[in-house]
Amino acid sequence: SRRRQHRRIRIGEYDLDLDLSWKHEGAYLKWADKQRLNGPIAFDTLAIEHFLKPGDVVLDAGAKGIMVPAVSSAAEAEKIAQFCRYRPQGTRGLGLNLAHDHYAAGDPLETLKKANEENTVIIQIETREGLEEVEAIMELPGVDAAWLGHFDLTDSLGIPGQFDHPEFQSAVDRIAQACRKNGKAAGFLDMNPERVRNFRERGF
Repeated sequence: SRRRQHRRIRIGEYDLDLDLSWKHEGAYLKWADKQRLNGPIAFDTLAIEHFLKPGDVVLDAGAKGIMVPAVSSAAEAEKIAQFCRYRPQGTRGLGLNLAHDHYAAGDPLETLKKANEENTVIIQIETREGLEEVEAIMELPGVDAAWLGHFDLTDSLGIPGQFDHPEFQSAVDRIAQACRKNGKAAGFLDMNPERVRNFRERGF
């Protein structure tokens, strides 16, 4: 196993000493190093590079959701969604009075219910395999949104960066339709204003 890590970081006017095991590094340090906050520290949806079963560690750290890259099957997406919600909707480990509930005591059942309602699971569709299962992925009750990874998807399709290619255009419509059919959000990020307008008109 990896050694425990000790790091001092500065967030706004606060100096924090962190003594963390390896499994907490990604949840705390990748986020904290990027922040410039004054006052209370808050998480929103957190993208993680390598999603393993300790996804609940990220949520316990205070994130309100996760974005998982390169999901290639409905089975994989279902496991991710399960890890992020408490029973009966999922299998997330139960830890209360932590960062995610502001270290406050309260009714455990209400806390679990609120967390299940508020947490967001975003699945990135950016491989040919993920595209082929996008309908099944978006049908999953624990998945809230699809995120189009357009550069990676074109690369996986063998047409890197060719956003006008008919195969990519068909993929865009397929993802949007799968989300629309299941009442899920469809997201993407692009710096091209024309493409942004076009994708928004198509349901993103």
